[in-house]
Amino acid sequence: MIERRNPYRKTRALPVGHLGYPLPEIARELPEVTAQLEHGEREFLYHLPLLVNGDDIGNRGDGGSATLFALSLKQHELPGHVYTVDCYDDVERRQYVRERAAIGVLERITLVHATTREAKAILKDKSFSLLFIDADHSYEHCHEDVQQYQGLVPSTGYLAFHD
Repeated sequence: MIERRNPYRKTRALPVGHLGYPLPEIARELPEVTAQLEHGEREFLYHLPLLVNGDDIGNRGDGGSATLFALSLKQHELPGHVYTVDCYDDVERRQYVRERAAIGVLERITLVHATTREAKAILKDKSFSLLFIDADHSYEHCHEDVQQYQGLVPSTGYLAFHD
């Protein structure tokens, strides 16, 4: 039997640069982003917006991924916007707002402060070329997010998951 290896597993995390995607210095220095994301995840998330040519991105579970998506859009001069959903506390929300303002991407991110189920009603008229699901990591909740949001991703779009 062949053992499948997850390159993002903490005990086998890829070293920075292993994916061959250059990551700008500013993305390596973001304290809130780097605290949450393992090595190769940063490079991968930073480059995902390039796959969709800068179109709008839906993000279930805010955190570092939304910041990196917006930074990529800004640095590559792409037109998209990140619509991100999370229901964390105000302390954490303020940390992300400060960080995003400091690097000039705050205006590229719309945070819907709600559960993914509640946010669906708010985002029902949006269309996302990329939907990144990184909220509740249980099978049941990921499946529910896919069921609720798949209609917002056209057949030419991408659906990606974390963990």
